[in-house]
Amino acid sequence: MDKLDSALLKSRDPRTTFIFDKRCPLEELMHLNPHCPLRKGIIYYCRKNTIFEHNIRSSSKREPRIVARNQFKATSFQDLTTVNDTEHLSDAVLSLGVRGSRYFEFIPINGNRMLLFARNSFSGITGDFKAQYCLHLSIHEICSYRFGPALWTYHGDGHSSIPGLHWMKSNTNTLGITFGLSSRDHMELFDIDIEGDYPLIEVGRMNYADGAMFVTQSPDRNILLSVAGQLGAEKINIFYSDSGDANNKDFSFVTNVSIPKLANAYGQLPPMGPPVVVLEFSADGSKFAMATSDGVMSVYDVRSQIPLLVLAVEKQRFVNEPITFLKFSKGILGREVLVFMENALLHKIIHVIDATSFATVTTEIFVLPIDYSYSRRQEESAALFLDPRGESLYVLLDGILYEWEMRKNDDSEWWIGE
Repeated sequence: MDKLDSALLKSRDPRTTFIFDKRCPLEELMHLNPHCPLRKGIIYYCRKNTIFEHNIRSSSKREPRIVARNQFKATSFQDLTTVNDTEHLSDAVLSLGVRGSRYFEFIPINGNRMLLFARNSFSGITGDFKAQYCLHLSIHEICSYRFGPALWTYHGDGHSSIPGLHWMKSNTNTLGITFGLSSRDHMELFDIDIEGDYPLIEVGRMNYADGAMFVTQSPDRNILLSVAGQLGAEKINIFYSDSGDANNKDFSFVTNVSIPKLANAYGQLPPMGPPVVVLEFSADGSKFAMATSDGVMSVYDVRSQIPLLVLAVEKQRFVNEPITFLKFSKGILGREVLVFMENALLHKIIHVIDATSFATVTTEIFVLPIDYSYSRRQEESAALFLDPRGESLYVLLDGILYEWEMRKNDDSEWWIGE
């Protein structure tokens, strides 16, 4: 294969690394949730309640190194276990139906520091099936692109709303971030309080239309996208802010765009529930992309609402989400790209699209087979992510990390206002 046959990538042949032993239990891979928040080649992931930092370019015996332990351990005796920590429970207890989820994210904050945000929720242990929530927040200094010891930590019970929290940039506090929690007609905003008993304090509210779902906010926090609350909704609503300060805004409806239905040409079954799976803004906020549960991906210009690109993938009968991990690159080197993973029964299909202008559409497509002898069931671990400067694309599948390096744009660098 020609290694210089791509306008977007330095080579179509990926670098492979990070390969787990074939004997590794599948449950250890289900919550890896890999990230690359600092620079290309330095990956963070979770195994056995421990978060690791791994420089995949280094052959040192010190790699990977532990940066945080036990973010997902129970916080009280009644919280007996998490979903993947059940070896000490009897079959009778397990038959109650232990259900849970783990999530962690690294968030850049002011002062060359990083916030580790981790949450854990599970139910079905105590007999009343009430969900239990654990929240972890810690602030770490970054030195030479490596994670330092925690400067501040909160680890304890979380409120029932923590699964819906998402972060966004802010210029109203010293950390430079805030958390949002969306409901059907508003979004509550929370800052981190390092001195209080509970670390999240409400600082504001953004109001928008009643019945909105899947609310997504632009990087400058002045535009909202939402899907109407009814099942089978066919439009994306666009709201602009027209009053208030950074933490207290009212949004007014401006217009809407239709959700494309090109996938119906394949004669596929109608989607079960709301059609929109993902809404994603570009880094500069000038474009947004949507992926639907019937297999359509489309990109729109925010100001003109003109569709820049519409394409469909074949939705297979037993695949609930044909498109996942829809992302724009957020770096300043090379071209702006839009990437997503197409889910089929026997393989994953990676799409890499030049999103600089869409004047001409340049696309790279890679097919990665699923190793069912390794995964042993269809719920294999998979992830897709980019480094923060848009230099590398990573795909994790069946314990193998694939890396493609992006080709630099020789004409002009695109700028996201940082």
